[in-house]
Amino acid sequence: MVKVMRLPVCAVFLLSVLHAAVGQSSAGEPRFQFVIGPVVGLTYVIDTQGDLNERLQEMYPSSRTYYPFFTQFGLNLEQRLRLGSTKSHFAFQELFLVGGMDQGIILPSFDFLLGFRSHRGLQFGLGPNFVVRWSETELELAMSVVYAVGWNFSFFGAWVPVSLAVIPTPADGKPRISIISGFNFETIKKKE
Repeated sequence: MVKVMRLPVCAVFLLSVLHAAVGQSSAGEPRFQFVIGPVVGLTYVIDTQGDLNERLQEMYPSSRTYYPFFTQFGLNLEQRLRLGSTKSHFAFQELFLVGGMDQGIILPSFDFLLGFRSHRGLQFGLGPNFVVRWSETELELAMSVVYAVGWNFSFFGAWVPVSLAVIPTPADGKPRISIISGFNFETIKKKE
């Protein structure tokens, strides 16, 4: 019974956010924007058994112990489509990240997110996450779903996103939590 009640509550919340967003006007905003910029972050892999160290030892044999905290560095590409005459928009993001450089390893990942950003900067999105893994004998591309929520604000002509991303069910069974931020600049404007 509780699960059935969640759907109407979520629908009312979503409609109230969209209604508030549609009520705002922004006459000078372009309909389409393409922004690009660097991102940095920190990822924690929830690993209680120490399997992560064994898996990384297969990829990068070493006498060192690998820890479940990784830095992330990368590039964010974003395409924004404004909703009507508001500042709210749909956002399509491509994140290209390299993790683990703080531990002397390279763990590439790619995220493709479809999301919504309100006129006040609240943002959420979801999409596929691809992680490249290898061992001495094979190369593997693992796929899962990433969920992200955050805030985006303007700062001296740049947009600064701060997001919390969660991958609850990755292929290796080790959930991940990331905090990612950076800055983006507009490169292409297309007026209506």
